[in-house]
Amino acid sequence: MLGTGIITKKHYRRFYNDELEEVRELFEHSSPFSTFNIIKGSKRGNDKKLFSFLKSDKSKEGGHINSEKSVGSVKALIEIEGVTTKIQFQEEKDKLIECTLELLGKLALKRGIDFTL
Repeated sequence: MLGTGIITKKHYRRFYNDELEEVRELFEHSSPFSTFNIIKGSKRGNDKKLFSFLKSDKSKEGGHINSEKSVGSVKALIEIEGVTTKIQFQEEKDKLIECTLELLGKLALKRGIDFTL
């Protein structure tokens, strides 16, 4: 109700001040995502420029200049699985789908419904 001080969830949209995976109301456990920085530039291979004496010296051993700069980040969920595990999973999945379709066909036949795929 408006004006009474009582907040009701009238609208489907919600606003959170933090990243959604950090809101404990939504997710009980910590974020499953890994965060990686996106780096632009090079650690080696850059030579000193003509007017490099005007800037602070970022050179490493060997006279190369570090021009790396963080330009953002990316979040990703990385899962690694073996080939044999994937094949076994696919075989089990195919068997379950086949069994489900068979049961749906029997149920449809009992109810007089045409069930063909």
